[in-house]
Amino acid sequence: MEILELFNSVRKDPFNRKAINSLVETSYNIAFHYVRANTQKIYKRLNIEGETLEEMSIEAITPLFVQTADNHLQIIKSFEHWESGIKNEKDALYFLNKIITRRVNQHIAHILKITDPFFAKIYDSINYLIKKSDYKKQNYFGTVFIVECKISGNTIDNLEFEKLPFNLFSNKDMLIQNLLDFIEKETEFFPAIPVNALVKKIKHISFEEFVKLEDSSNHLLKYELKEMVDAGLNDAFEKLNYSYRQNNKLNSREVESFRLALNDIATDLKNGGLKPGLYEYLKFNMPELERNLFHLKYQNIMEYLLKIMKKKVAEELRK
Repeated sequence: MEILELFNSVRKDPFNRKAINSLVETSYNIAFHYVRANTQKIYKRLNIEGETLEEMSIEAITPLFVQTADNHLQIIKSFEHWESGIKNEKDALYFLNKIITRRVNQHIAHILKITDPFFAKIYDSINYLIKKSDYKKQNYFGTVFIVECKISGNTIDNLEFEKLPFNLFSNKDMLIQNLLDFIEKETEFFPAIPVNALVKKIKHISFEEFVKLEDSSNHLLKYELKEMVDAGLNDAFEKLNYSYRQNNKLNSREVESFRLALNDIATDLKNGGLKPGLYEYLKFNMPELERNLFHLKYQNIMEYLLKIMKKKVAEELRK
């Protein structure tokens, strides 16, 4: 059954289980393709939580198959209100790919915001700038770009975007316009900014210790991310010393191993997220540590100290 026929069948009969199942399967296959194409962005979620590409694909499209008050699926509502209208099979296929890739990108952004608090803060700041200055976002071949007008040419890839000069990112108010102007005038690409690559670039610059700016108040996040993590790390160190060293719950060698492990965690948090498993962090600094001993003696302590660190970071982010 063709895509347009599937949509029309579900429109006429919201309880046509066979047609709904076919539409779900087709949507899932499209979503899986785009999730797999973005594996690099979400590998930490896959590794840390053991989630599969299949599960993430299902999560991405699930909101489209929620029933509305009149028993129609959300995807059918979107189909009926599609701005350009759907007249033939080509239109229907374009619509389905467009709405699925949009959902996948939204889901990936949601995942990154959950796993990386700094991504969340920068991402929200960029969205504010987009709305404030009336720029638009366009989903183009599975990547979301910031644009002034519809894309009609080759777009910059993440590798080339990473090479853009630091000074383009120094002024919050002119950030987007400076980037669009530079891409248009100084490169061969259409003036469009990949959103996730922009977040990554800003975060990278924010953690570069050698970046010294006279007017830090004019920067997107005031480049204070490193200090936020360091504040959380210091809180964890204080708790480690007060609750475990002074009370003789851990000996001096264990305390030092914990300090080193926490420092490694802080470094990885600055760089985008944690490696899978707290055991690996402690074992790296305590080579003889067996997994069963970690679970019995150290796991709760590590989880508690990490919670202390993240709580402080969250408090700093809210300021």
